[in-house]
Amino acid sequence: MSSEVELQSELQSLSKRLEDRLSIVHFAWSFGLGCVAFMGVGVGIKLFVDSIRTPTLAFVLLLIGMACAVMAAVRLTRGLKLFAAEGRDFQRFLTVRSELGLDRPQLPSA
Repeated sequence: MSSEVELQSELQSLSKRLEDRLSIVHFAWSFGLGCVAFMGVGVGIKLFVDSIRTPTLAFVLLLIGMACAVMAAVRLTRGLKLFAAEGRDFQRFLTVRSELGLDRPQLPSA
């Protein structure tokens, strides 16, 4: 009986953890920062190519673009780690549900 109570409490804690998919937030930030990095570096390179003198704004844009690229990589790494942990938690959640018998099909009553 105590193992069933432990499984119920584990099921509740797993369901609380799986309510928020934080990996999606990291993936969204990574995509946004990647777009900003791509545009910043592109505009900076375009300024270097088109200008006669060395453009100061191009250095700023390249620096911002590179910083955004690094942050996008960091966010992507965090998102992938969280995604793997969420996958493990979901597999454990399914296992606990099957151990408790919550996923057994109901027979139709006559």
